[in-house]
Amino acid sequence: MAANPQKKNWFQRHKILGTFLIIFVFLILAGMISNALSPKDSKVQSLNSNENINPPSPPNTYTIEILGTEGIEFSGNIGGGGNSRSIDGSVPSTYTVEGWPAVAVIQKKGASGILKVIMKKGDKILNEQETSAAYGVVTVSSG
Repeated sequence: MAANPQKKNWFQRHKILGTFLIIFVFLILAGMISNALSPKDSKVQSLNSNENINPPSPPNTYTIEILGTEGIEFSGNIGGGGNSRSIDGSVPSTYTVEGWPAVAVIQKKGASGILKVIMKKGDKILNEQETSAAYGVVTVSSG
């Protein structure tokens, strides 16, 4: 017995419609899941609606003061926000770094004298440390 061509054609049409229906339902579910996972923070919503947009705050600027026995030499690394640089100098010296966290690791180049390192933000002292040890190392950070 030969299959009825109308029945075969009907099944093919419904197979295609069924496939489209499955894809459509999948897309709706994906959109619902995506919406559920998106942040609901009011700041994000206000940024999306262009309300109360504040410019980004300027980077944190820190001052590193290297004090102690005048004239003793030092070397070390200072930096902020993931950037660092090597320094060499003598007491007293002052450096500025930008970015959080700010860090300074300074070592005396000699056996005598006192090395003091102060980390400031504006006029506020955040951290200070000193050493009188021969070739002593001092580490300070912004927090």
